[in-house]
Parts: sequence; C-alpha cells; structure tokens
Amino acid sequence: MPGRGDGGPHRGTQKALTRQLRRSEADGLVTRRSYPEAPARAEYRLSEAGRSPHELLDRFCAWGDRYARDRGYAIVKPGAEGGEPWLPTSTTDW
Repeated sequence: MPGRGDGGPHRGTQKALTRQLRRSEADGLVTRRSYPEAPARAEYRLSEAGRSPHELLDRFCAWGDRYARDRGYAIVKPGAEGGEPWLPTSTTDW
C-alpha cells in the first residue's frame, strides 16, 4: 500500500529530483552542501554558472515587457486578485 513502509507516495518524485540535482551538480550548475543529520539533508544552490543565464533571461523579459507595452497588451500577474495588470521587472518577480 503506498505511503506505508515504501517511502511514501512521493518517493519516486523525490528520487527523480535528487537524480536531476546530482546531474546539475556534476555539470557545475549547482553546489551541494550536506548536513550530518538524520535523516540526511542537503542544500542545493545555483553556482555562478547556474546563475549566468539570469542576465539573459532578465533582458528577454524586459524585451517582452516593452513589446507588450508598445502594443497595449496587459500582463496579468499569476494569482493576482481581480487579474490586475502587472509588469515584471526581472525573472525573480515570477
């Protein structure tokens, strides 16, 4: 029965995430910090190489914002009350 003695219903998802994070670490996109705790715990952060695309993405978002404004399109923030128009200023706004 799922959730009893088999690691829970999200065990497969957790394994897939761990596998992807380890690949990203091997590729130099994230750094991993392990903590000597039980149960095991690790923290992942973007490395410099992993953060490098953000400048490009920020510029792409700025282009999209200008494109939308120039054409009179409204951008709605995800989850905004009443669908109020909103323009992101960077990729961190998402």
